[in-house]
Amino acid sequence: MTCGSCSTKQQVVTVTDTVYVRPPEYLLKPCAKTAPPKRGTNQDLLQYAISLGQDVDTCNKQIRLIRKWNAQ
Repeated sequence: MTCGSCSTKQQVVTVTDTVYVRPPEYLLKPCAKTAPPKRGTNQDLLQYAISLGQDVDTCNKQIRLIRKWNAQ
């Protein structure tokens, strides 16, 4: 029996650690959805449509940021 530190034969040991990296938390929050108006005037509906468009723009920006983060 030989001592491991006295042995002339070296053994290479490879240890693999899996690290899961997640996107930043602010990119994972649900997209907001504007509530429909309580009243139904044309002006209210127009503002609601504009707000929904802004909601989609915000979500698309979030998706772009996630893709940019993922590409790093």
